[in-house]
Amino acid sequence: MTENQNTPKQKQKKSSLGPILGWIFGVLFAISGITFLFSQPLTGILLLILAAVLLPPAYKAIIEKFNISVPKHAKTIVVIALLVFVGLSSPSAENDESPQVVNNTVSTEQNQNAQAQQNEPPKPVSEEDQIRNIVSNLLKGSNNMDNQYVRKIDVIEQVNGGWGVFVEYNADDNLTTNLRKTGIEKTMSEIYIALYTSNKDVRSASVAAYFPLVDRYGNESEDVIYKSILDKAEAEKVNWNADSSTLKLSILPEVWTTSILHPEFR
Repeated sequence: MTENQNTPKQKQKKSSLGPILGWIFGVLFAISGITFLFSQPLTGILLLILAAVLLPPAYKAIIEKFNISVPKHAKTIVVIALLVFVGLSSPSAENDESPQVVNNTVSTEQNQNAQAQQNEPPKPVSEEDQIRNIVSNLLKGSNNMDNQYVRKIDVIEQVNGGWGVFVEYNADDNLTTNLRKTGIEKTMSEIYIALYTSNKDVRSASVAAYFPLVDRYGNESEDVIYKSILDKAEAEKVNWNADSSTLKLSILPEVWTTSILHPEFR
């Protein structure tokens, strides 16, 4: 007898729970549908249809208007189907494709820019920079005291035309004073050979070698210990095809003008 009395109450609870859930989800889907209607129309319409199916008054009005009878399991299938369609039409599916489209667009633009740069003719290098590069290529890197070889390379246009090239560099150290001097003269000769055999209109060139010096008070400073000058007039007399060692160590040191020479080298 007790079981028969409890059964109607359970059915009543189940029947009252369905409309409550319908109201809750129906209102939520209706609000979402109105929100999406302006940004994602298809998603908004599907959400509004879903709300109409779930909201009891709206569902009842549809049933009475079309005079149809829909089983509960059929309503459940309709709700699930609508949820699937909402998921497929949501903005996330479109957004997943957006990065790929953007990346493809960026890659295409980068490729076009790279191709355009390759097709552009190389910018002409001025003669002044060409002369400067001749010297800087010879004095790449650092000396054996970890100082950069190049201190300064000035290429100055002369009043009567042509170029004056003025080089300052940090000399290498060596075991003896004589070897140090020989090393400096070899480097100076290489610079003069490169300049006066480059077919550039070099009218005058000078090379100054710097080296750390210590005065009698113990103070150390870098100063010029050897400076030479070779003008075009003297350079034109040189046999640039002579033996390389003879040219560097004997001929050119006798031809150039030495304007500064440290007492140790005399």
